[in-house]
Amino acid sequence: MKAIDIVTALIMIALAVIMVYSTAHLTYWDEYAPGAAFIVRWVAGVGAILGLVLLVQAIRAPTRAVDWPTGGGAMRVLAGIIALVAFIMVVPLFGTAITATAFMLVLLLVVQRQKLVASIITTVLTVGLIEVVFDIWLGVGFPRGILTGI
Repeated sequence: MKAIDIVTALIMIALAVIMVYSTAHLTYWDEYAPGAAFIVRWVAGVGAILGLVLLVQAIRAPTRAVDWPTGGGAMRVLAGIIALVAFIMVVPLFGTAITATAFMLVLLLVVQRQKLVASIITTVLTVGLIEVVFDIWLGVGFPRGILTGI
C-alpha cells in the first residue's frame, strides 16, 4: 500500500504542476471577476497540498498489503470508472448540465447505492447550484452540447 500511495501522491503533485504550467498564459483575475486561470490554479493548489499530505503520510506509514476490492466492490469501482469516461466523452454531445446530472445519478444510485429521492434532490441542487454560480453569476459558459442547442 505504501508504494501505491507514494505513486498516487507524486501523480497528484505532477498534475497540479502541469495544470499551473499549462495555464500560465491565462489571466488569474480580470477587471471585475475571476479570470480563466482562477479556478484551475485553486484546484491545482489544493491538489498539490493533498498530494503532499498523502506523500508525507505514505512515507511515515508502515508498509502493509493492498486491500483490493473484490466481487461487488470491484464492480462498483469499475462502474465509477466507466461513468467517468462516459461523462468525458458525452459532454460535447449533451452539454454539461445534462451529462453532469446523468453522471451524478449513476454515481449515487449505482455506485453508492443511495436512495432514489435523496439522489435526485442532491443531483438537482448540485447541478443547479453549479449552473447558477458559474454560468449565470460568473458568466463562465459550460459546454451546451451539439444536441441540446440551448
